[in-house]
Amino acid sequence: GAGRCIYHGPSADVLPFFASIGFQCEEHENPADFLLDVCQGDYQPTLSSSNILDGIDSDQQNTQIVNYLHNAYTKSTLYTAIKQQINELCPSPRNSPTLTDTTPKSPKKSRLSEIFYVSQRTLRNTFRNPALVGMQTGVSIFLGILIGLIYIQMDHSLNIGVKNRLGAIFFMVTNQVFGSLSALDLFIKERPLFKHENVSGYYHVSTYFIAKLICDIIPLRTIPAILFSAIAYFMIGFQRTVAKFFIFFFGIYITSLSASSLCFVVSASVEVYGVANLTAAMFCVLTLIFSGFLVEITSVTSFLSWIKWISIFRYASNIFAINEFTGLKLCLPNDTNTCDIDGLDILKEQNIDSSTNWDLWKNFVALGGILFCFLTLTYIQLLRMKKTK
Repeated sequence: GAGRCIYHGPSADVLPFFASIGFQCEEHENPADFLLDVCQGDYQPTLSSSNILDGIDSDQQNTQIVNYLHNAYTKSTLYTAIKQQINELCPSPRNSPTLTDTTPKSPKKSRLSEIFYVSQRTLRNTFRNPALVGMQTGVSIFLGILIGLIYIQMDHSLNIGVKNRLGAIFFMVTNQVFGSLSALDLFIKERPLFKHENVSGYYHVSTYFIAKLICDIIPLRTIPAILFSAIAYFMIGFQRTVAKFFIFFFGIYITSLSASSLCFVVSASVEVYGVANLTAAMFCVLTLIFSGFLVEITSVTSFLSWIKWISIFRYASNIFAINEFTGLKLCLPNDTNTCDIDGLDILKEQNIDSSTNWDLWKNFVALGGILFCFLTLTYIQLLRMKKTK
């Protein structure tokens, strides 16, 4: 049932108040322990007229003592003074919600104000954990340098050059997807806080959702993607044109966002981090198989081949492969003077469509569709989370 208030007021007045209604705290006794004992019925009022537990069954003594304490408090001058203060602050107390009201309230602030304040708090919490921000940025710089050193200034030979380019693409895509698993705890850590604040009417679900996305995407996805792209692209020696660099960057960025959105929906659906981590990792490993590097997709049985349509690895790999091999001239082995082999032939061998510009951009559209679907599912899960409190 509902709780009963037995005291609300200055801490210095708590013992005198209980003494006035027949409960005397002995000298050197811990006041907190004394109050707990009183609430549990372990103390009998010392006032001669207050033997409230006489003749009462032991199972009902606790309820009886709470009723006595509550009635004594509501008749006290403390209660009267606090009631007067409340009436001055809230002229219409009948319109105020009760303690047992769990119906979600409608926030009174504008949506933009809500987003601003929730984002501000989220950013502060993010930067209070500098290890996460620093690690995400540091790992991106480290891996950018590492992959740049491994594949530094690749040549244009038909055997080594092609193999290294495909290897670099696979390395980068895998790094972006699995590196985004840091987004898994986005909604897990604050789940109880979100439930409480949303039901209390502090903000809308959409406000919390947008604020969390903003504060995760900007410091933890955008900045690392920029740093990784700027380092790896030029160290590896991909084609040095402005257009191809920006296609590469946006490919890295949308790959990271798509993988993060997968983590968002898992985080909003699962309460235990270990389970969330395992779920996201299993999805990533399963779709990694259909990236086009580990198995020939056309040879996979139709029972499983549909997985290629939800593979972030496949679409991302296609973007980088088309971007690099289109317009690239490759040389014959041991003959750097004969470089008339078109990179499009490599794409055909990999069963990657590249005959039109749409063949490149449809992969961006597919990743955008995956991103949109996962974000929509995340929002739906947050709505459901609110209803199951």
